[in-house]
Amino acid sequence: MTAYICLSAGALLLLLAVTDFLCTTISLGGLGPVSSRVTTPLWRIGRATTLFAERRFGVSMRGAIGPTVLSALGATWILLHLAAYTLLYLAGSSLVSSETGAPATLTQTVAFSGSALSTLGASTVQPTNGWWDILSMIAAVNGMVVLTLSVSFVLNIIHSTTTARQWAVRYNAAKQASEEDWREELKQLGPDLSGIVVDLTASPLTGVFIPDDPEMSFPKAIRDLIERLDDRALLPSHPLQPKPGLAQLMLGIELLGRHASTARADTDIEAARAWADAHSL
Repeated sequence: MTAYICLSAGALLLLLAVTDFLCTTISLGGLGPVSSRVTTPLWRIGRATTLFAERRFGVSMRGAIGPTVLSALGATWILLHLAAYTLLYLAGSSLVSSETGAPATLTQTVAFSGSALSTLGASTVQPTNGWWDILSMIAAVNGMVVLTLSVSFVLNIIHSTTTARQWAVRYNAAKQASEEDWREELKQLGPDLSGIVVDLTASPLTGVFIPDDPEMSFPKAIRDLIERLDDRALLPSHPLQPKPGLAQLMLGIELLGRHASTARADTDIEAARAWADAHSL
Protein backbone atom coordinates (compact mmCIF):
# COMPACT_ATOMS: atom_id res chain seq x y z
CA MET A 1 0.00 0.00 0.00
CA THR A 2 2.84 2.39 0.88
CA ALA A 3 4.50 1.67 -2.46
CA TYR A 4 1.37 2.66 -4.39
CA ILE A 5 1.02 5.86 -2.36
CA CYS A 6 4.64 6.81 -3.03
CA LEU A 7 4.31 5.98 -6.72
CA SER A 8 1.09 7.96 -7.13
CA ALA A 9 2.30 10.91 -5.11
CA GLY A 10 5.62 10.99 -6.94
CA ALA A 11 4.00 10.82 -10.36
CA LEU A 12 1.49 13.58 -9.53
CA LEU A 13 4.18 15.78 -8.00
CA LEU A 14 6.42 15.29 -11.03
CA LEU A 15 3.54 16.16 -13.34
CA LEU A 16 2.85 19.32 -11.33
CA ALA A 17 6.53 20.30 -11.30
CA VAL A 18 7.00 19.77 -15.04
CA THR A 19 3.73 21.50 -15.94
CA ASP A 20 4.47 24.54 -13.80
CA PHE A 21 8.04 24.76 -15.06
CA LEU A 22 7.08 24.58 -18.73
CA CYS A 23 4.14 26.96 -18.31
CA THR A 24 6.42 29.54 -16.71
CA THR A 25 9.45 29.22 -18.95
CA ILE A 26 8.21 28.50 -22.49
CA SER A 27 4.42 28.90 -22.67
CA LEU A 28 4.78 32.70 -23.11
CA GLY A 29 1.54 33.01 -21.18
CA GLY A 30 2.74 34.01 -17.74
CA LEU A 31 3.44 32.08 -14.56
CA GLY A 32 2.42 28.52 -13.80
CA PRO A 33 0.11 27.66 -10.87
CA VAL A 34 2.91 27.00 -8.39
CA SER A 35 5.15 29.81 -9.61
CA SER A 36 2.44 32.42 -9.19
CA ARG A 37 1.70 31.24 -5.65
CA VAL A 38 5.39 31.41 -4.74
CA THR A 39 6.38 34.70 -6.36
CA THR A 40 3.31 36.83 -5.59
CA PRO A 41 3.55 36.58 -1.77
CA LEU A 42 7.33 36.99 -1.91
CA TRP A 43 6.94 40.14 -4.00
CA ARG A 44 4.46 41.60 -1.51
CA ILE A 45 6.67 40.72 1.44
CA GLY A 46 9.76 42.11 -0.30
CA ARG A 47 7.92 45.30 -1.22
CA ALA A 48 6.66 45.86 2.32
CA THR A 49 10.04 45.03 3.86
CA THR A 50 11.85 47.38 1.50
CA LEU A 51 9.49 50.27 2.22
CA PHE A 52 9.87 49.68 5.97
CA ALA A 53 13.68 49.56 5.75
CA GLU A 54 13.80 52.75 3.70
CA ARG A 55 11.49 54.68 6.02
CA ARG A 56 12.93 53.36 9.28
CA PHE A 57 16.64 52.95 8.54
CA GLY A 58 17.18 54.76 5.25
CA VAL A 59 18.53 51.57 3.67
CA SER A 60 17.54 50.64 0.12
CA MET A 61 16.85 46.97 -0.55
CA ARG A 62 15.16 47.45 -3.92
CA GLY A 63 17.86 45.71 -5.89
CA ALA A 64 17.52 42.56 -3.78
CA ILE A 65 13.80 41.94 -4.39
CA GLY A 66 14.01 40.61 -7.94
CA PRO A 67 16.98 38.27 -7.42
CA THR A 68 15.42 36.96 -4.19
CA VAL A 69 12.08 36.18 -5.86
CA LEU A 70 13.80 34.56 -8.82
CA SER A 71 16.10 32.48 -6.57
CA ALA A 72 13.15 31.31 -4.49
CA LEU A 73 11.33 30.24 -7.65
CA GLY A 74 14.37 28.28 -8.85
CA ALA A 75 14.69 26.60 -5.46
CA THR A 76 11.01 25.66 -5.58
CA TRP A 77 11.42 23.95 -8.95
CA ILE A 78 14.44 22.02 -7.69
CA LEU A 79 12.69 20.89 -4.52
CA LEU A 80 9.56 19.81 -6.40
CA HIS A 81 11.55 17.67 -8.84
CA LEU A 82 13.75 16.29 -6.07
CA ALA A 83 10.75 15.33 -3.92
CA ALA A 84 8.97 13.76 -6.91
CA TYR A 85 11.87 11.48 -7.89
CA THR A 86 12.57 10.60 -4.27
CA LEU A 87 8.98 9.41 -3.87
CA LEU A 88 9.21 7.41 -7.09
CA TYR A 89 12.35 5.65 -5.90
CA LEU A 90 10.71 4.93 -2.54
CA ALA A 91 7.90 3.10 -4.36
CA GLY A 92 9.96 -0.10 -4.49
CA SER A 93 13.30 -1.77 -3.89
CA SER A 94 14.96 0.63 -6.28
CA LEU A 95 18.38 1.39 -4.84
CA VAL A 96 21.04 -0.54 -2.97
CA SER A 97 24.43 0.39 -1.57
CA SER A 98 27.23 -0.04 -4.10
CA GLU A 99 29.52 -1.51 -1.44
CA THR A 100 27.29 -3.67 0.78
CA GLY A 101 24.19 -4.29 -1.33
CA ALA A 102 21.99 -3.13 1.52
CA PRO A 103 18.79 -1.20 0.67
CA ALA A 104 19.39 2.53 0.37
CA THR A 105 18.36 4.74 3.26
CA LEU A 106 16.09 7.78 2.82
CA THR A 107 19.13 10.07 2.89
CA GLN A 108 20.86 8.02 0.21
CA THR A 109 17.71 7.99 -1.92
CA VAL A 110 17.43 11.77 -1.74
CA ALA A 111 21.12 12.12 -2.58
CA PHE A 112 20.80 9.76 -5.54
CA SER A 113 17.77 11.66 -6.84
CA GLY A 114 19.67 14.92 -6.63
CA SER A 115 22.70 13.38 -8.31
CA ALA A 116 20.55 12.07 -11.16
CA LEU A 117 18.80 15.43 -11.64
CA SER A 118 22.10 17.29 -11.66
CA THR A 119 23.41 14.81 -14.29
CA LEU A 120 26.50 14.22 -12.12
CA GLY A 121 25.84 10.50 -11.73
CA ALA A 122 28.00 10.25 -8.61
CA SER A 123 26.44 8.34 -5.74
CA THR A 124 27.13 5.65 -3.16
CA VAL A 125 24.05 3.68 -4.30
CA GLN A 126 22.94 2.12 -7.58
CA PRO A 127 19.65 1.00 -9.19
CA THR A 128 18.61 -2.58 -8.59
CA ASN A 129 17.42 -3.30 -12.15
CA GLY A 130 16.98 -1.82 -15.61
CA TRP A 131 13.62 -0.16 -14.93
CA TRP A 132 15.00 1.90 -12.08
CA ASP A 133 18.01 2.66 -14.25
CA ILE A 134 15.64 4.02 -16.92
CA LEU A 135 14.07 6.25 -14.28
CA SER A 136 17.54 7.57 -13.50
CA MET A 137 18.04 8.32 -17.18
CA ILE A 138 14.70 10.18 -17.31
CA ALA A 139 15.69 12.17 -14.22
CA ALA A 140 19.00 13.13 -15.85
CA VAL A 141 17.28 14.32 -19.03
CA ASN A 142 14.70 16.13 -16.92
CA GLY A 143 17.43 17.86 -14.95
CA MET A 144 19.28 18.88 -18.11
CA VAL A 145 16.10 20.43 -19.56
CA VAL A 146 15.38 22.28 -16.30
CA LEU A 147 18.91 23.65 -16.17
CA THR A 148 18.95 24.77 -19.81
CA LEU A 149 15.52 26.39 -19.82
CA SER A 150 16.14 28.03 -16.43
CA VAL A 151 19.25 29.78 -17.76
CA SER A 152 17.35 30.98 -20.85
CA PHE A 153 14.46 32.08 -18.63
CA VAL A 154 16.73 34.19 -16.41
CA LEU A 155 18.52 35.73 -19.39
CA ASN A 156 15.18 36.68 -20.96
CA ILE A 157 14.07 38.36 -17.73
CA ILE A 158 17.32 40.32 -17.51
CA HIS A 159 16.96 41.41 -21.14
CA SER A 160 13.31 42.42 -20.62
CA THR A 161 14.18 44.33 -17.46
CA THR A 162 16.98 46.21 -19.20
CA THR A 163 14.73 47.08 -22.14
CA ALA A 164 11.97 48.31 -19.83
CA ARG A 165 14.41 50.52 -17.91
CA GLN A 166 15.74 51.98 -21.15
CA TRP A 167 12.18 52.82 -22.17
CA ALA A 168 11.58 54.53 -18.83
CA VAL A 169 14.74 56.63 -19.23
CA ARG A 170 13.68 57.69 -22.73
CA TYR A 171 10.21 58.59 -21.50
CA ASN A 172 11.50 60.63 -18.56
CA ALA A 173 13.89 62.46 -20.87
CA ALA A 174 11.03 63.24 -23.26
CA LYS A 175 9.07 64.85 -20.41
CA GLN A 176 11.62 67.67 -20.36
CA ALA A 177 10.88 68.59 -23.98
CA SER A 178 8.20 70.93 -25.29
CA GLU A 179 4.62 69.71 -25.64
CA GLU A 180 5.00 69.20 -29.39
CA ASP A 181 8.31 67.34 -29.08
CA TRP A 182 6.86 65.27 -26.22
CA ARG A 183 4.01 64.03 -28.39
CA GLU A 184 6.40 63.23 -31.22
CA GLU A 185 8.58 61.21 -28.86
CA LEU A 186 5.53 59.31 -27.61
CA LYS A 187 4.84 58.18 -31.17
CA GLN A 188 8.34 56.69 -31.31
CA LEU A 189 7.96 55.07 -27.89
CA GLY A 190 4.79 53.24 -28.91
CA PRO A 191 6.39 50.32 -30.81
CA ASP A 192 8.95 49.77 -28.04
CA LEU A 193 6.21 49.77 -25.42
CA SER A 194 4.32 47.07 -27.30
CA GLY A 195 7.44 44.89 -27.33
CA ILE A 196 7.97 45.36 -23.60
CA VAL A 197 4.35 44.42 -22.90
CA VAL A 198 4.78 41.21 -24.93
CA ASP A 199 7.81 40.38 -22.78
CA LEU A 200 5.84 41.13 -19.60
CA THR A 201 3.03 38.87 -20.76
CA ALA A 202 5.52 36.05 -21.30
CA SER A 203 7.22 36.66 -17.95
CA PRO A 204 5.58 38.96 -15.37
CA LEU A 205 8.63 38.57 -13.12
CA THR A 206 10.25 41.47 -14.96
CA GLY A 207 7.99 43.67 -12.82
CA VAL A 208 9.64 42.61 -9.54
CA PHE A 209 13.04 44.04 -10.48
CA ILE A 210 12.95 47.52 -8.97
CA PRO A 211 15.77 50.00 -9.72
CA ASP A 212 17.14 52.30 -7.03
CA ASP A 213 16.83 55.26 -9.41
CA PRO A 214 13.13 56.13 -10.04
CA GLU A 215 14.07 57.54 -13.46
CA MET A 216 14.60 53.94 -14.59
CA SER A 217 11.36 52.60 -13.10
CA PHE A 218 9.10 51.30 -15.86
CA PRO A 219 5.95 51.08 -13.67
CA LYS A 220 6.42 54.70 -12.50
CA ALA A 221 6.86 55.81 -16.10
CA ILE A 222 3.65 54.02 -17.11
CA ARG A 223 1.75 55.59 -14.23
CA ASP A 224 3.03 59.06 -15.14
CA LEU A 225 2.24 58.51 -18.81
CA ILE A 226 -1.36 57.53 -18.10
CA GLU A 227 -1.84 60.56 -15.85
CA ARG A 228 -0.38 62.93 -18.45
CA LEU A 229 -2.50 61.49 -21.22
CA ASP A 230 -5.53 61.77 -18.98
CA ASP A 231 -4.77 65.41 -18.08
CA ARG A 232 -4.43 66.30 -21.75
CA ALA A 233 -7.60 64.40 -22.68
CA LEU A 234 -5.55 62.15 -24.98
CA LEU A 235 -6.88 58.89 -23.62
CA PRO A 236 -9.39 57.29 -26.00
CA SER A 237 -13.05 57.29 -25.01
CA HIS A 238 -13.20 53.84 -26.61
CA PRO A 239 -10.39 51.32 -27.17
CA LEU A 240 -11.11 51.36 -30.91
CA GLN A 241 -10.92 55.15 -31.14
CA PRO A 242 -7.39 56.22 -30.12
CA LYS A 243 -6.08 59.70 -30.81
CA PRO A 244 -4.27 60.08 -34.15
CA GLY A 245 -0.56 59.22 -34.00
CA LEU A 246 -0.80 57.52 -30.62
CA ALA A 247 -2.59 54.34 -31.63
CA GLN A 248 0.32 51.97 -30.94
CA LEU A 249 1.11 53.65 -27.63
CA MET A 250 -2.50 53.33 -26.52
CA LEU A 251 -2.57 49.72 -27.64
CA GLY A 252 0.55 49.01 -25.59
CA ILE A 253 -1.04 50.48 -22.46
CA GLU A 254 -4.25 48.53 -23.01
CA LEU A 255 -2.38 45.28 -23.62
CA LEU A 256 -0.44 45.87 -20.40
CA GLY A 257 -3.68 46.20 -18.47
CA ARG A 258 -5.29 43.28 -20.26
CA HIS A 259 -2.52 40.72 -19.89
CA ALA A 260 -0.05 41.78 -17.18
CA SER A 261 -2.45 43.11 -14.57
CA THR A 262 -4.50 40.90 -12.26
CA ALA A 263 -6.54 43.81 -10.92
CA ARG A 264 -10.22 44.12 -11.65
CA ALA A 265 -10.93 47.35 -13.49
CA ASP A 266 -13.57 48.83 -15.76
CA THR A 267 -11.10 49.46 -18.58
CA ASP A 268 -7.76 48.09 -19.71
CA ILE A 269 -6.17 51.47 -19.09
CA GLU A 270 -7.36 51.46 -15.47
CA ALA A 271 -5.99 47.93 -15.13
CA ALA A 272 -2.65 49.15 -16.47
CA ARG A 273 -2.70 51.97 -13.90
CA ALA A 274 -3.38 49.40 -11.16
CA TRP A 275 -0.46 47.26 -12.39
CA ALA A 276 1.85 50.27 -12.32
CA ASP A 277 0.76 51.13 -8.76
CA ALA A 278 1.24 47.53 -7.59
CA HIS A 279 4.80 47.38 -8.97
CA SER A 280 5.99 50.80 -7.87
CA LEU A 281 7.83 51.72 -4.70
